[in-house]
Amino acid sequence: MKVYEEYSHNHADVILKEKGIYEEIFQLIDEPNIGMAKKAAPFIKQHVKDELAVHEWVLEPSVNVAFNLSINAMKDSTGLMVQTGNITRAFYDLLKFQVMKDNDRIDVGVLIVPTAGAAKALGSNIANFTRVTNEIILFSRILNVPCLILGIDE
Repeated sequence: MKVYEEYSHNHADVILKEKGIYEEIFQLIDEPNIGMAKKAAPFIKQHVKDELAVHEWVLEPSVNVAFNLSINAMKDSTGLMVQTGNITRAFYDLLKFQVMKDNDRIDVGVLIVPTAGAAKALGSNIANFTRVTNEIILFSRILNVPCLILGIDE
């Protein structure tokens, strides 16, 4: 598994490079022994979670203390989510990033989703890079949080 596609919404790539964690994010994902197939999603998420812990990311930080919502990880005011589920969950993740930005918790987000081909291998109606990046433009006035969207595949 590695990054095959990249989209920078509102200059997220520049922000992450300035923070010095742009390259680290790609290293979190790189794992040649994980393929894209049905029932692979838990292995993908576990691999990234393990790598996040090694790189000292805070796991499962709260989006807002008044609600029982969290994201996968946070480091240096950067939020990170891996979404291998239903497409609607990817936009929910982006909304979480927006709330965290509005509350001065993060200044940039990273959303990791399968490529369109990998999403088909994982199941039906799975979040995918093509759909998220095409549709984020529609919501650009609502989702102004800088976000790096990465498309993963084997």
